[in-house]
Amino acid sequence: MAFKVMIEDNNHLGFNDDENHPYSAGVFTAEAEAITICEAIVNDFLTKSLYPGERAKELVKQYYTYGEDPYIDGTEGDKVKQGFSGWGFAEERSVILCTKDNPNNLRRVEVTKTP
Repeated sequence: MAFKVMIEDNNHLGFNDDENHPYSAGVFTAEAEAITICEAIVNDFLTKSLYPGERAKELVKQYYTYGEDPYIDGTEGDKVKQGFSGWGFAEERSVILCTKDNPNNLRRVEVTKTP
């Protein structure tokens, strides 16, 4: 069995004007391995895009607009059983990354001047 990870740029979705999209990120013998690669691609975008104090809905909106959307194709008639949703994973991961307990996302404190 072989599972091919394909990547579509979210900012190219719906446009077939570029012959380089989607493109392959590799072929893997196990579906679990392909899913791990897909998760790493989405997580890489999210962690690089995250700024201190950002809320999950803001981060995932960036992903919807600019992120890479990986998916899994079975090759040679192999059926993808579990599959992968880049958008679904981004939504879940954004909530985790944007929690106040995440040391990479310290919430901004509003400072008001007193007269």
